[in-house]
Amino acid sequence: MEPRGEFEAAADAAGPAESLRSAPRWFVVAAPYVRLAAWFQLAWIASGLAAAWAGAPVHLGLIALLLPVLWVPAALAAFADFPLPTAVQVHYGVFLTAAPVLGSALLLYGVFPGWDKLTHLDSGVLLVWLGLFAVARAETQMDAAAPRWVVFSAAVVTPLAFAATWEIGEFLTDTLLGTQSQLGLADTVADMVAAGIGALFGLLLVTLTRWPRSILPRSLAAEARRADARRRARARLRG
Repeated sequence: MEPRGEFEAAADAAGPAESLRSAPRWFVVAAPYVRLAAWFQLAWIASGLAAAWAGAPVHLGLIALLLPVLWVPAALAAFADFPLPTAVQVHYGVFLTAAPVLGSALLLYGVFPGWDKLTHLDSGVLLVWLGLFAVARAETQMDAAAPRWVVFSAAVVTPLAFAATWEIGEFLTDTLLGTQSQLGLADTVADMVAAGIGALFGLLLVTLTRWPRSILPRSLAAEARRADARRRARARLRG
């Protein structure tokens, strides 16, 4: 895997005894994730309060319930040794903003019917990233490259599994909080199909562009390095 910036640097820096004297290791590791999550949390709270002040329909309770969900990356890094790259965490925050906050809490699903399918398409891309990073993380821990079929299977199965879990969550929020996320069986199946299409699209993009580098398993990262070397060689020839 390529270096992943501030988040992984915090995890590395938490190892020496000097860091542990000043703060618990989990706190040092989680801090950059919590800081990034705070920007999304502030935006959600401001949007919800602004909508309520303007008299627009809004589920402030749902926004309150969703706020801790932004700490999931921090918990994964601090307690599960699974430090998500910056690109994945930002995409995670953007997806939560678009789907449960704008879609369910601010009722955008009812105003723009196509919004639901767009968020499910995006979820497929996000979860392809997560599946690929999980493989890359396992490769690092085992110090071995995964076969190509494992890489691509994880990239496709992860979005489909999360899509099913997401539909269960939407059903529960509709039942318990009165949101309007689901519109029947056909809508549920269409949402899962949209997530699958997004997964295939996301996998195609990552395979073609080798981006973001921070999620790439070893085989794709090696191909990206070879492509970079070819570009540098062509640039030297032109120069």
